[in-house]
Amino acid sequence: MPPFWKVKREIRRVGRQATGIMIANTGKLRRLKYDHSERDRIQKTPGKIPMQDDVAVLLIYQPEEIPASVICCLEHLRDKEIATVLVSNAPLDAQSRNQLKELCYLVIERPNVGYDFGGYRDAILELFARGISPNNLFVLNDSIWFPIREGCDLIDRARSDSSDLYGIFYDDKSKQVSKYFLHSYFYRFNKRIFESPIFHRYWTRAPMFDRKDIVIERFERRLTAYFKKMGFTIGARYSPEDLVSAARSLSEEELRVVVEQLSKRRIESRPIFKPAYDLAKQNGDWQTAARDIIESSRFRFYFLDTAPIILINRLRTPILKKHTAENFQEQRDHIFEMGYDKDLLPAVREELRGWNDLIRANKKKTL
Repeated sequence: MPPFWKVKREIRRVGRQATGIMIANTGKLRRLKYDHSERDRIQKTPGKIPMQDDVAVLLIYQPEEIPASVICCLEHLRDKEIATVLVSNAPLDAQSRNQLKELCYLVIERPNVGYDFGGYRDAILELFARGISPNNLFVLNDSIWFPIREGCDLIDRARSDSSDLYGIFYDDKSKQVSKYFLHSYFYRFNKRIFESPIFHRYWTRAPMFDRKDIVIERFERRLTAYFKKMGFTIGARYSPEDLVSAARSLSEEELRVVVEQLSKRRIESRPIFKPAYDLAKQNGDWQTAARDIIESSRFRFYFLDTAPIILINRLRTPILKKHTAENFQEQRDHIFEMGYDKDLLPAVREELRGWNDLIRANKKKTL
């Protein structure tokens, strides 16, 4: 009999799927209503940055003050000669608006309809309306810290890659090729794909949803496959095999640390690595067990929340995820415990340090 948590997870999944089907059918009507009566609530503020050959759409949701890391991201994009259209899915006060327009081509404030992809859509439609056709369109959001250190080369790698659609991590864990996808917190569309009628139609007709899980399912998990099916090429900074290669390079002591950290992490990785961890405590052949796990398990697909030795030291990730789940909290704790915070940008380091404290303080308030 499967573990109770698996049964419970499956029941929730089926329930979400059934409800999602009903909600998804309303997506077109929601988009029509939004375009007809809600888009006029969008506020547009011209920025001080001139139009460039490359454009970025940066989506933020910051109902309070603008974090220093968002300013760092905008400065990085400016220094890379990218004109940014910043989309805020929450109203901005005058001080924040004035601060942001100094680093942007355009600042858009809109209602949080459609979540990130709703904001992406409004910015891209605005580019269409203005007749702007960039060589590269970068689309990203503030669910990540980016960049996290000086000398970040992600933008340069994206520009030089020949793929039509480029992202950070290509998740190919599904048995169905049609379900492979790039993570949606960072995309780069080249000129070929941007000027295609397919791209124009995709965003013009994109449905709108007011549930985040539906947005993830209908957009993040389908966008990559859609454009691939339409004949466009896909590229990524990292693949699952990169995680395996990084793990193969670990010393015995580093491997021990990874096994210990991941065996105590999220539900998915705990049962994967626990046998090796138990062997280590019993002075058994945990090394062979650990390396077999790395080669044959789903470890390769846990890019965002893998052990810092792999993510930061070996892969030199350009981003860190601002997720509130416990496995990401533990990852951030481990970053500081192991001293991997030392080469992070000061703004990122400070936010990283305070992020877990804020999450845990809020959790205590609800208990």
